[in-house]
Amino acid sequence: MQVRELAVESVSGFTTDPQWLPLFKKNDCKVVKDLAEHLVDTPVIAHHALRSLINLSHDEDIIAVLNTPGFLYHIVLMIVLPKSVLADLYCMLLNNMTKNPSVAVQLVPEESILPPKPPIEPSKDANKNPLTSSHQIRTQHLDNLVEVFLRGSTKVYNSSATFAFLAGVFANVSSTPLGARFFLRPSTVDEKTPRLSKLLPVLDHRNHTDVIRRDGVASAVKNCCFAVEVHRELLDDSGNGVDVLPMILLPLMGNEDYSDEDMGGMPDELQLLEDDKTREPDIKIRRILLETLLLLATTRHGRDVMRRRKVYPIMKTLHLAERDEVVLAHIENLVNLLMRDEGAEEEGAVVSHENRVTDGKKKELTIEEMDDDDNE
Repeated sequence: MQVRELAVESVSGFTTDPQWLPLFKKNDCKVVKDLAEHLVDTPVIAHHALRSLINLSHDEDIIAVLNTPGFLYHIVLMIVLPKSVLADLYCMLLNNMTKNPSVAVQLVPEESILPPKPPIEPSKDANKNPLTSSHQIRTQHLDNLVEVFLRGSTKVYNSSATFAFLAGVFANVSSTPLGARFFLRPSTVDEKTPRLSKLLPVLDHRNHTDVIRRDGVASAVKNCCFAVEVHRELLDDSGNGVDVLPMILLPLMGNEDYSDEDMGGMPDELQLLEDDKTREPDIKIRRILLETLLLLATTRHGRDVMRRRKVYPIMKTLHLAERDEVVLAHIENLVNLLMRDEGAEEEGAVVSHENRVTDGKKKELTIEEMDDDDNE
């Protein structure tokens, strides 16, 4: 055991230096396969092996070796087990791997349209080589990741894990069309709440101080807004839709007072905020939130909803307080869309991409789908 431990620890030291990467690709990535097999060794050996795979998982060739149904099942299992001391490290590995779309879509199997199956449980061959396991990812597995993520900020589910890097996984999965649709469907946990609705409260920095969690969720929300055909569902405030607008706007608001006329049309969640209410402190997240609003404003229906729910006065107030040039440019573009003369334009028409967002230097800044960019 000591020999194996020293060997794996020594190998781990080489994974931090890019110059040694070619060595790990020799003989059909044999060393990588050996490291994967050591994930079911003793806790210390598994820890070294896992850190090595995290360091190597930015490489496409190595991801291709790890991209097997059995290995993904093993990762999910080791994240959701309540006493898994390596859960956060497995979250980092899954975050890195799902930046590859071919891995991300495997977390959203086609059976996601079918009724839920029993919860994930350890299997008889849980101690066998994860790469060659016969297990498959099921729909409820991604739902389980959502549930443990929501409980992670207080460590009530696993005292050794916060699951923060799962936010990056959700961003990566939602960057695929299949993944974006998946997050708009009801969770298999309660069969009525859309998965995206479960994630929206994480955008409030007052209750969720971890910027990694907020950044990933903001990116996932943005990714779900690229398909204009789902904008009605995303903006539906009747209780039957996702209603993303209040939770996108809340982080962009401070403690300013609004007139009774403006307050009367705002969502309830945005009224009578605390005197010490502050805006989202992270510039990148503010940019993502504004880009999301711009996506939702590409249709006549989206703009009409924003006008009715008094987005304009919120943007006007934000513009006075904002200092970031990119955010300011986004605000100005959004206001231009909301103030435009609609004329006889059909309700389903989409604003031309000639209306691109520009930064302060007037370069084109295209609104692109978001992958988590935390390199672990």
